[in-house]
Amino acid sequence: MSQRSQVMRFVVACATSVSLIAGVAMVPTTSANAVSVGIGAKKKVLTTEQKNAKAALDKASKDLTTKEKNLAAAIKSQAKAAKALEKATAAAEISSVRNVKSASKKAKAKSKAAAAALKKAKLANTKAASLVARRTVLRDIAQAKVIRLDAKYAWLINDISTLDCGAGTDVVSASGALEHVWECGIVYMHEDGDTTHVKTTANKLVEVRNIGLQTPEMKKGSNPAQCGATQAYENFKSLMPEEITIVQLRSLTNGTNNFGGGARPTRSVYKLNNATGAFDIDVQTEQLKAGWSMWWPNAAEWVHNKEYLDLMNDAKARGVGLWNPSLCGPAVGEAPLIWFNQNAPTIGSDTEPAFGEYVILYNQTTASMDLTGWSLRDDSLNFFWNSVTGTWMQNKNKFGALVLKPGEHKIVYIDNPAGYPLSPTEYEYFNWSRNAPGAQLTNGSINGNYANGDGIYMQDKSGNMRVSMTNPCTSTAMCATPKWVTDIISTSRANQIIPIPVALTKVANVTRDRYNPVVTMANSASITTIRTPLLAKGYDVSATVGTPIDSVLAPGTPAAIATAIDGANVVGTRVGIADLLGTTRTKLWIRLASGYNTFPSIVGLTTQQATDALTASGFKNVTTVTGESVGGVSGTVASLSVDGSAPGTRHLLTSVIVLTVNP
Repeated sequence: MSQRSQVMRFVVACATSVSLIAGVAMVPTTSANAVSVGIGAKKKVLTTEQKNAKAALDKASKDLTTKEKNLAAAIKSQAKAAKALEKATAAAEISSVRNVKSASKKAKAKSKAAAAALKKAKLANTKAASLVARRTVLRDIAQAKVIRLDAKYAWLINDISTLDCGAGTDVVSASGALEHVWECGIVYMHEDGDTTHVKTTANKLVEVRNIGLQTPEMKKGSNPAQCGATQAYENFKSLMPEEITIVQLRSLTNGTNNFGGGARPTRSVYKLNNATGAFDIDVQTEQLKAGWSMWWPNAAEWVHNKEYLDLMNDAKARGVGLWNPSLCGPAVGEAPLIWFNQNAPTIGSDTEPAFGEYVILYNQTTASMDLTGWSLRDDSLNFFWNSVTGTWMQNKNKFGALVLKPGEHKIVYIDNPAGYPLSPTEYEYFNWSRNAPGAQLTNGSINGNYANGDGIYMQDKSGNMRVSMTNPCTSTAMCATPKWVTDIISTSRANQIIPIPVALTKVANVTRDRYNPVVTMANSASITTIRTPLLAKGYDVSATVGTPIDSVLAPGTPAAIATAIDGANVVGTRVGIADLLGTTRTKLWIRLASGYNTFPSIVGLTTQQATDALTASGFKNVTTVTGESVGGVSGTVASLSVDGSAPGTRHLLTSVIVLTVNP
């Protein structure tokens, strides 16, 4: 029996419907032992330090002995000079009495010389005594260092494996979540105000990054300590005195924070309360209450995020610690009002569409406001790290000549919107992140005890925290959008999280004022979303020549944009499409792609079953092309392919599915 193959063509207007799922990336955990510094390695360091300290003590002692000998010689010289002066003075007096003119003159000269010699001897004596005093201090310092290092070495090699402090147990937090005690032990030393070293009961040294805390950085190389760093460090030390404070290290996950070439366990540190006998003193809480830390939430370690945010906000309201506006110098000048947008969506591989993250600065006063030398930071170090030189940014993150007139505002883009001409009300704040330029701010979210987000902090020339804003907001007053923000957003480019909020990137050109947009694949972007901002800016938007978008896909239908052209010009060429706020208006052709809907397996199905399967898979308007169907033929689908040669211009909007049918 012969078989006859019939080709039936189905036109499928396709639409990509990709859901963006917000979640936490799971990272393989690393055991605490794997990231610990061994006691043996630390012993070597301490042994070297002890050797150097003892050598320094020997040198200081020898130097002191030399200076003491010099002092003894100076004292002897002074005594000798004093006797010579006494003898010369007596001879001068005898000559004067005898009235022997020549002898008297000679005796007086000798007496004067003796007096000068005595004066010189006294100065030498004083200097020698001063040197002895100084060398004694240096010797004592060197001696104290040797004693301290000897004690530290003795403490370090002491076995604390029998210390019972709850390692391996679970503790119920205030939010009801179980925190695991991964390690416990005794505080060895502190790095700064949010990092401490603990000697665990496994006799390992662990560098711990405290969950929830972000304190200013201490001195790094030639870069000075940031404002408040020393105070935060000293407060941390007072909370956990070294070598005597017993602590538990808790967290939900055995996670680490990679910094400086090593993986540091991220932990909530609780210290033993001698009054209660329990580990019920949350060190992070105390640091935040005192105002010495910004909020540093961790999505994976969410247990205390909301609690710590409330504590920071309370410290800010009280103006203590970092929130003292004159902590590091006089608070010169008024601070602007600020508002920031952080909800920059991730679209394809573009994690930071231009204009996605910005801060609005507003001068609410009646006088000009000089912000030259002021700076912005978030709750991490993203604006402070220079990936080129590997050093703290120092002046590189400071505003240049920036003066706000009364009632004036600036929209400050955190990332560099390259290729976009900026208006007089916009400011380009280059991102010198240690990461590749991209989204820097964590979107704010809050649900019960869970909270995650970010903050923007503005510092004056002295480094004082003058004004800040944190998302998520935690009260009705904090969550209300001020009228000044609404007014600015409604009249500026700030209302566009992305210029055309469908993930446009733009190809810059040498004039920086014209471009052809490159329209990337826009996940879940609807036709309405595409058209509305374009139409509002004066573009004549069409899908293909002579074919309105809505004639094929209804408004609101998900679609993926493939390319955009201006007439016959190709993407990226310098033609008449201006910036959205410009004056040049041209027709913009947008070419839609069929998207990423997965073709179902339809081999062996009838044509109706195949149509139903395609429709169920997300393909829209599945119909038979007029004149290309084989009417009345029954059978099953034998194979499927994509036909790129659809009649007319329909291939710009559709994918053509070729079904080979066995009758």
